[in-house]
Amino acid sequence: IEVFKSMISHGISPNDTTYGIMMDCCTAIRCFRSARAVLSLMTRHGYPLNSTTLTGLVKTQLRSEDDSEDALKLVDGAKREGIKPDVILYNTILQGARMKGRIDAIEMIIERMHREKIRPDPSTCSQVFMAYVNCGLFSTGLEALQVLCMRMIGEDDGILQVYRAEFEELLMRDEDAKPESLIVGIFDESPYLAAALLYLRWCATLVHISWTPSESPWAKRLSAGYG
Repeated sequence: IEVFKSMISHGISPNDTTYGIMMDCCTAIRCFRSARAVLSLMTRHGYPLNSTTLTGLVKTQLRSEDDSEDALKLVDGAKREGIKPDVILYNTILQGARMKGRIDAIEMIIERMHREKIRPDPSTCSQVFMAYVNCGLFSTGLEALQVLCMRMIGEDDGILQVYRAEFEELLMRDEDAKPESLIVGIFDESPYLAAALLYLRWCATLVHISWTPSESPWAKRLSAGYG
């Protein structure tokens, strides 16, 4: 921070990398006020807010004030300025909500992601599943994990049915070719798909897998409650 102040006082113009470092510093010291000041300087120097900076701002806000609703207000404000949220941004808010045990906030974020057609990633799946488990809702967590895995693979029913057939074929392989090993081999080509199939493989050892996520009671409840 002192180096940054010295740069400004000596007329050295920061660049986008400098501002990224400063935003990380604000997150580390949990000072949202400083983060807003850095953002103000950024815009004055011709560096408009972008999704990366917004993620840093949200992360700082969550660490300093721990309020998922205020974080979502920041996202809404950025959207009005034409900035499109991404999965990394929403995962940041999900993590804050999980640490606070805010299932309501997590469900609202997941439904928002679904409506904005933002595909979940492996981090989304693990954050949501662990949030339910931490609250003693293991069965709900399993259902949510299955739905998110399906969304990670693709929303189209035809695509899901193709992968359903491939997945079930993997489960029927003999012991010399374990499904897990075959799925791991997919990582280089499609890490999201491989992660989704590994999660589903684990779910299949505990419950029946449904390949129609739109029919999930959990998904329907979120759509009705937060749509």
